[in-house]
Amino acid sequence: MAPKRRAVRGTTFPRSLVGFALLFSYQFCGALQPGAARKAVGSRGRLAEPSEGNGPRSTTRRLKTGGPGRVAGQPRRWAPARRATFPLDLTKTRLQMQGEAALARLGDSARESAPYRGMVRTALGIIQEEGFLKLWQGVTPAIYRHIVYSGGRMVTYEHLREVVFGKSEDKHYPLWKSVIGGMMAGVVGQFLANPTDLVKVQMQMEGKRKLEGKPLRFRGVHHAFAKILSEGGIRGLWAGWVPNIQRAALVNMGDLTTYDTVKHYLVLNTPLEDNIMTHGLSSLCSGLVASILGTPADVIKSRIMNQPRDKQGRGLLYKSSTDCLIQAVQGEGFMSLYKGFLPSWLRMQCGWITQGHLMRPGTEFQEDLNPEHLPWARRFDL
Repeated sequence: MAPKRRAVRGTTFPRSLVGFALLFSYQFCGALQPGAARKAVGSRGRLAEPSEGNGPRSTTRRLKTGGPGRVAGQPRRWAPARRATFPLDLTKTRLQMQGEAALARLGDSARESAPYRGMVRTALGIIQEEGFLKLWQGVTPAIYRHIVYSGGRMVTYEHLREVVFGKSEDKHYPLWKSVIGGMMAGVVGQFLANPTDLVKVQMQMEGKRKLEGKPLRFRGVHHAFAKILSEGGIRGLWAGWVPNIQRAALVNMGDLTTYDTVKHYLVLNTPLEDNIMTHGLSSLCSGLVASILGTPADVIKSRIMNQPRDKQGRGLLYKSSTDCLIQAVQGEGFMSLYKGFLPSWLRMQCGWITQGHLMRPGTEFQEDLNPEHLPWARRFDL
């Protein structure tokens, strides 16, 4: 009976984790809708009065605009873009794994098939060998990851912005505070979402394992959580968390800093005004810089998460992220750290196309958006 009870506990944890994530997202994203804000103001009369010293950006103003919660509370608007760009994420992961030099240590049982070459050939190979729908393999844990990461990141950023850093005397929120706050919020959000990221990466590689004649590791998302938990414990769910949070910090730093710098340069030194065109050019540059900074850590993270493990859940290829970095550079060259760069960058830009359309002047989304939260509205699924 003991093994049976253990199995039940193993499958209950992932379901409760997902349930908590969905409930957290609903409470956080739904409670800050304009309608909900008005109800809150109506039920708590003291919130309707502007706080002393806050000027035009009062508590009532923040509730009506919705802040990050208003941005995150658009699941039907953001979801199509995330689903449409997921094949780029799958292609990126496959490219990051090709030619992995450390696999030679495991002998013939880990010998790779002919490696893919390039983003287009990788995507076409998946369609021809595995089927068109396999381009979306792992999309379910990716959605879970988005819920946990975006919610955790924006809640942390709001707390840092309002409580820890605060505004300057002229009620302005300086760039350096935004960058540091964004990096810290990204680290917290990514740490919380690491289990979902781990399952996503491993499920994205299941199709390749089948082609190589290896047994599949999981029957589904919940089975993946349960198996990882039973083999490696709670620590097993956070495999690869160090390069994962490093990537989050670097991506947020590059994105926020470059966006603000390029936008101010364009407005001050070109005929362009602060409009959708300026936003598009700034996002194009910020996405490029974010990809350049974050791709090496992303490669290390994916390889550590996907490496084979023993019965105790310990990795057989890499002892740490530093060991993975050294083996990749020595065995494959420095540019191996930028495998999957193109689909990673394209995915960021495809996300901007939809977000830029939503934030065009005159839309309900643009009217409800507080300008202070534009970085989170621009791209919150990095």
